[in-house]
Amino acid sequence: MAALDAINRRFGRETLCFAGELVGTGWPRRAGRVSPISTTRWGALPTVRAC
Repeated sequence: MAALDAINRRFGRETLCFAGELVGTGWPRRAGRVSPISTTRWGALPTVRAC
């Protein structure tokens, strides 16, 4: 939060924000750019193992 606040103080209010803050603002969704393999199922997400 401190970094986000510092950037917004330096470059102007709402230079950076959380994605959820854009809900209902008319921000255009680009459904055409969504990955065809996107998922909302945790079990479908790839896992990474440390070497």
